[in-house]
Amino acid sequence: MESKVQTKNHGNLVIGIVLIFMGLFFLANNFFDIYLNNWWALFILIPAFVAFTDAWKIWNNNDSQFTREVKNRIIGGIFPLTVALIFLFNLNWGTVWPVFIIIIGLSMLFR
Repeated sequence: MESKVQTKNHGNLVIGIVLIFMGLFFLANNFFDIYLNNWWALFILIPAFVAFTDAWKIWNNNDSQFTREVKNRIIGGIFPLTVALIFLFNLNWGTVWPVFIIIIGLSMLFR
């Protein structure tokens, strides 16, 4: 088990990386006039990044084995990632909703 200090540092690392990328995005927006209508959807990426870094950490701690716990974290990160991308690119929910069924199906195959 990891200690509370390691968990806190891990969380700070993930949030710090996300904030750096968000800052770079906003900076690029100021210089290159990149515009997203739903920029707030970037905050939805935070749980996705947390899930993916947890998966990476578990994978490293288990001698690079793709365990059930790693798979669960990856699938858990794909859901908020997909939602964020739908909002960021202004995709039509009525068109892309089957993606969630595909994700659920893939998660069932990997279990």
